[in-house]
Amino acid sequence: INVLKLNILVQFNNFYIFLHIIMVIFVILAILLCLVGVESVTTGCITKTNPSAACCSGDIEIDTGLSIIEVNAFKDCPSITSVVLPDGLTEIGEDAFFGDSGIIMDIVFPSSLTTIGRSAFQYCAGLTSVTFPDGLLLIDNAAFGQCAGLSGSFIIPGSVQTVGNSCFHSCCDTVTSIGYYEGTFLGVNAFANGPPYPTLLTISPTGQ
Repeated sequence: INVLKLNILVQFNNFYIFLHIIMVIFVILAILLCLVGVESVTTGCITKTNPSAACCSGDIEIDTGLSIIEVNAFKDCPSITSVVLPDGLTEIGEDAFFGDSGIIMDIVFPSSLTTIGRSAFQYCAGLTSVTFPDGLLLIDNAAFGQCAGLSGSFIIPGSVQTVGNSCFHSCCDTVTSIGYYEGTFLGVNAFANGPPYPTLLTISPTGQ
């Protein structure tokens, strides 16, 4: 009987130790998850689990696994100086970079991108040029409105079905020409600015 009691006591102690180890492991995992979450917010790092981040600064590189940058993700973050958009990104949401006047760069969009949302880059006065990918379908209303730093010339690909209302409003003082393909729907005042107006070049589907 004493031996049986001893065996039961030993088994109970072993089970208690096992439960204690499991609890410690869970606590450690919870702490690590919290630390990762805090870092994502304080650095403004957009991730698949944190698609909308707190305001951030400096050079931002979006996680490669992200396909959509959510609405207002980086809105009114003037301390951002540049952003790297990953391959695989398909959509930039409404107001995603609205008011980020500190972004000073030539922005090249990834080939996977299909949609640039309403006012996505509005008031990003530091943008100097944009390169759109073949496969882009929509540049929504005011997407680049008031981007006063744009200059030179650029072409809207033939894949684009719609250039929204006021899409490039008040940003073309130093843009010399904008090329777009026949059949592209141009919204109201898509390129309105006031003199001097950029030269609009209509391109036939064959490129001739």
